[in-house]
Amino acid sequence: MSDDSTDGSINDDGITTQFGGQCPVQGIGLVDGRSFYYRSRNGWKFEVLLYASSGTAATWRCDGNDDDQYGGFARAATTAKNIRSAVAEWRAAGRP
Repeated sequence: MSDDSTDGSINDDGITTQFGGQCPVQGIGLVDGRSFYYRSRNGWKFEVLLYASSGTAATWRCDGNDDDQYGGFARAATTAKNIRSAVAEWRAAGRP
């Protein structure tokens, strides 16, 4: 993987995901056994699925700004940092 690739993965500290793409960079995975979705374009968002029932779902959401100029073309290192930051915030919130 080159330094300017958008593709990457995390498989440690209770986080398992693969991410990549361009405009937006997206990833799905698991954190502490719960499903999550990540998207980066004009800022980023991270959502953990809390439960789903009868066509409805509840999520915990964290939003952030892109640290670099790439946004929807965020490099893998930036995406991994954003996901880890969001996971830390989710855990600090008591893993609702």
